[in-house]
Amino acid sequence: MSVTVRLTEQEMGIAATIGIYRYLDAMRKNRRQTHGKTARGRWETDIEGCCTELAFAKWVGRYWSGALRANARRGDVGGFEVRSCPLDDARLLLHAADADAAPFVLVTGTAPELTLRGWILGRDGKKTQWWSAPDGRRPCYAVPQAALTPMEELPLTARRL
Repeated sequence: MSVTVRLTEQEMGIAATIGIYRYLDAMRKNRRQTHGKTARGRWETDIEGCCTELAFAKWVGRYWSGALRANARRGDVGGFEVRSCPLDDARLLLHAADADAAPFVLVTGTAPELTLRGWILGRDGKKTQWWSAPDGRRPCYAVPQAALTPMEELPLTARRL
C-alpha cells in the first residue's frame, strides 16, 4: 500500500534550493548525468529528487540534510536510498553498483504531492528477470511496484512516527 506525502511551500523551497546547489555542484565538477529519465533534464532531476528525499524524510520523521552527493555516502535519508520518477506506474531502478544491503524506496509524482510506493533491499531487487533498459539508456534492474514491500511494513526502528 502506498503513502501520499504533501510538501508545504516552505519545504518545496528548501528542497528546490538544495536541488539548485546539487545542480551547480555537478556543473562545476563537469559530472555528467548517468541516471534519470531522458525526459527529465538534470535541473528538474536534481530539484524533484530533493523534493522526493524530503518527502520520504518527512514521512519517517528523520532530519534531511540535503547533503551534496560527495557527502551523501550514508544514503539519501539516513541509510535509505530514494529513487523517484514522475510516472505513477514507474518501476524502482537499481544499478549493479548499488549497495546490496541498502534499502531503496520508490517515490512517484511531482512536488508538492508525492507518493511513496514501497521499498526493497538492493540485493532483493537485483533479479535477472528485472534486468532491462527501461529508459532506453543504461541497463539496470527495473523492479515492479508489485514486488516492493509496502511502506507500512518499514521496520518501526526506521520510522519515528
